[in-house]
Amino acid sequence: ESANTQWKKAIKKIFSTQNMGCNFLNLVNMVNKTFILKVENSVRVTEDIIVNLSKEKEELTDLWATWNFKITKVKAVKQQWQIFKEKLKITTNGLEILQEELQLAATVDLGSDLFTVLELQKKLNQMKPQYQQLNAELEYLKKLLALPSQKGFVVKENSERISELIHLHQTVMDTMTEYDEIFNKTVKFHQIKRELECLSKSGELDIPEICEDPENVHRAKAYLVNAQEKHAHIRQLYNLLITQGVDILSTMQKPNCLNVSVKNLKQELARFECDSINWISKADKYEEELSQYFQHCTTQEEINELRESFKDLKKKFNNLKFNYMKKTEKARNLKVLKIQIQQVDTYAEKIQILKKKMDNLEKSVIGSVANEPNAKVRVLLEPISDLQKQLSDFSRVVEDYKQNLDLVEHLQQMMEECQFWFEDVSATVVRVGKYSAECKTREAIESLYKQFNKFIEPAVPQQEEKIQQIIDLAELLYGIEEGKKYVEKAVLKYKEIINSIDELCRSLRELKELKV
Repeated sequence: ESANTQWKKAIKKIFSTQNMGCNFLNLVNMVNKTFILKVENSVRVTEDIIVNLSKEKEELTDLWATWNFKITKVKAVKQQWQIFKEKLKITTNGLEILQEELQLAATVDLGSDLFTVLELQKKLNQMKPQYQQLNAELEYLKKLLALPSQKGFVVKENSERISELIHLHQTVMDTMTEYDEIFNKTVKFHQIKRELECLSKSGELDIPEICEDPENVHRAKAYLVNAQEKHAHIRQLYNLLITQGVDILSTMQKPNCLNVSVKNLKQELARFECDSINWISKADKYEEELSQYFQHCTTQEEINELRESFKDLKKKFNNLKFNYMKKTEKARNLKVLKIQIQQVDTYAEKIQILKKKMDNLEKSVIGSVANEPNAKVRVLLEPISDLQKQLSDFSRVVEDYKQNLDLVEHLQQMMEECQFWFEDVSATVVRVGKYSAECKTREAIESLYKQFNKFIEPAVPQQEEKIQQIIDLAELLYGIEEGKKYVEKAVLKYKEIINSIDELCRSLRELKELKV
């Protein structure tokens, strides 16, 4: 008695636990994918528990039948026969009662309210432990019938009765399985339907107006992401509902003995299919508009960033020019000038990078205009075009400044070369003057004079031409008056050198006349 009671309690708990696990899995399927990922481990564990409980249920059933069989086996044959007949009668009656209960008094439409289907499912779940008990009884009877050479047993007659009982058992099991499957699917269908109806009542299925705020890209992105996540969940619910409804209809098309109808469910399914098509169309359009809105905001922000980059570049360049110009003339030597040119080259490269970014942005916007010919997108082209013009003007300023610095560099290099020549010629004049004082003969003086002429004659015209180039370039860079001032020292030095050359030549000629 105690063992039987404990066995029944265990079977009842197993069914109850499995039902809770199935309900949990049904609910998980209705939530959004993000949540499903969070409870993925729980889903896997629940599925494993349901499978393991089924195995334990079968093992317990077999164990109960074996245990009862062993108790009966030690009894006298007459008692065994009496137990067999009694158990056969009880099991047959039990299965017949279950079969009658499974024949619903009235046809139930699966499209009716959820409460009706839940009540039927509850009733079916209450039958399951009773069925499992009868299943164990049947296993026990089969073991009794299989006892070898039992006198007093009418084997043939009882075998036929057991075969009939097995057939009845299979019929009941098939009916219960069919009801269980169709009720589970129908409950899931109604739960999803109720979820969608709740969303509709709360206004969650409504498509709102887009809030215009083109300067706020973060809000635009939040709108888009939130809408996509929300719509993905609703699409999933519609998809699950339609899939579940179609699955129920497909199941009911197969041969069965279920006393249920799908007339209302067909109508509900058709209504939700129509709602789904309309809602998804509106949602897709809304997401497309939000995407365009977000793209517009992103482009506007990129324009603002490029504008700020341009302002920053222009400010730094002007500071570079100012800091160079406030240096003294002496401080702006050739080394400092070369550094300035390198820095200007860097700014020219940055301008090209900025130009490329603007060109790419313009191409992107023009492409958007082609795909979405609306005034909002075209408005973006105007600030881009204006910014390109400003950058192009600034680029010419930088290029002109660079060319000016290159000319200044060239001027300073020529002046530096002239200075080297001045120093070289001055030193040569001093040496030749010194050597001439040491010459004893006319021939020596003449030889020295020829050597000096050979050195100086080709260089003077070249330097004269270079001095003229320096004057022209200085006047070009600084104007006539300022240019003359800039090269005044160099010109005076050149004249001094020419005078010193003339003086030396005259001195050498006079010295030559004096020598015998």
